[in-house]
Amino acid sequence: MRGLADYTDYLVIVSGHSDRQVMAIGEHIEEVIHKEKGPRTIGREGYEQGLWVLVDFGEVVVHIFHDSQRQLFDLEHLWAKAPRVVWNPEKPLATFFEPAPVIQPAAGMRHAR
Repeated sequence: MRGLADYTDYLVIVSGHSDRQVMAIGEHIEEVIHKEKGPRTIGREGYEQGLWVLVDFGEVVVHIFHDSQRQLFDLEHLWAKAPRVVWNPEKPLATFFEPAPVIQPAAGMRHAR
């Protein structure tokens, strides 16, 4: 989302088959990120109905949709120009929360001020 939206770097879009599953996925994501000392949750919405749960970690916003709602809102189509990130199941938090590497200027180049 970098360069396309100013409110986050990544959108994660997930589906559940029932309202209870949608809520459970959101709760599990929050628990794992907290346990792994990831960023704090700065916003959460939708747990009351369980049709669309949003969990905001700042640089990553997670949308958990009930199947019917995901098709209705179709965020993948809305953000079709955003590049896709390959999920790393071995280190899932590193996929989104590890800092980007610092790129050093080439020899002889000066830093912009």
